[in-house]
Amino acid sequence: MKITVSQLRKIIREEVENLSANNFEVGDFVEEKGTGSGWWKILELIPDNRTGKTVATLKMFQPVGGRTPTTYVTTDKLIKIPYDDVVHQIFMALRDEKGEVPLKDLEARLGKPVENWSKTSLRAINGVVTELLGDTPFRTDR
Repeated sequence: MKITVSQLRKIIREEVENLSANNFEVGDFVEEKGTGSGWWKILELIPDNRTGKTVATLKMFQPVGGRTPTTYVTTDKLIKIPYDDVVHQIFMALRDEKGEVPLKDLEARLGKPVENWSKTSLRAINGVVTELLGDTPFRTDR
């Protein structure tokens, strides 16, 4: 049995798509490739039997709340947002005039407890989250 180059490329492309589809979980924060549409949170992953791909139900991520539209996108068009970027973005949206956010408020907006503080440039002491001293790599308002 002979296989053509285009058939081999198609097989490889499908396998890569299958592998990338398995990287996503419900609750992950993602961005649609090349659109600049902002951040989305995965609400549900649905296998599409017609195309063999996985479709994600997405909800627009807005750290401070507001109207949040939903949409459906195949997972091959998504890029996962690093967890530490999401935590810091929520912190920046919720911080008060002293630069603090109650830990319970941050985790409520995130939807789960913070797993790891090491790459967030934040620290939590006595239920209050603040930025670490010094210039952080996430700071954009200076």
